[in-house]
Amino acid sequence: MTDSAFSGGRGLSLGKVAAYCGVTRKTILRWVQEGLLKSFALPSGHNRIEPEEVTRFLKQHNMPVPAELGGEKRRSLLICEDEMQIRRVMSDLLKKHFDITEAENGVEACIKLGQKQPDIMTLDIRMPKMDGLALCRQIRSDPNLRHMKIIIVSAHIDRDHEEEITELSDAIIRKPFSPAELVRACLDIAGVQVPVGE
Repeated sequence: MTDSAFSGGRGLSLGKVAAYCGVTRKTILRWVQEGLLKSFALPSGHNRIEPEEVTRFLKQHNMPVPAELGGEKRRSLLICEDEMQIRRVMSDLLKKHFDITEAENGVEACIKLGQKQPDIMTLDIRMPKMDGLALCRQIRSDPNLRHMKIIIVSAHIDRDHEEEITELSDAIIRKPFSPAELVRACLDIAGVQVPVGE
């Protein structure tokens, strides 16, 4: 269904709407033709869709609304893990919900934290150069970082330090972890709301 009235040039191209919806431009065109999305035509003949219409459609279908359309700003997450394969698995599981940054040890994590403070951090305990417990202590002693959420993800939590680790962190996940456990913990700690069924 296409309205021919020009709407002040605020309309979004079908390609842009396709990117927001995670589908092809052809799919968006089909949805327009089926009346699922209302569009208007420019004098050039190209279809455009109002931002408000896109927001309505995304909410109706339980799809995330981008920040530029008035949705919530995506949370940022730093994964600090020395094993590359585990780091990649964690990144793949969490990138749908967070803007991901990676560090392979505590020293690299310190550098990344100095560049941009993430909302949440996953942290291994046993790492080269600077272990996770030392980094955790440093973060909690820094007034600019101490309120950042920290989830310890480790197979090596010895009894001598377990109480301190529990006090310094917001959650502990023991390896091997299930994908659902990791995602749910990160979403809960960061306060990210995910529609039912995702």
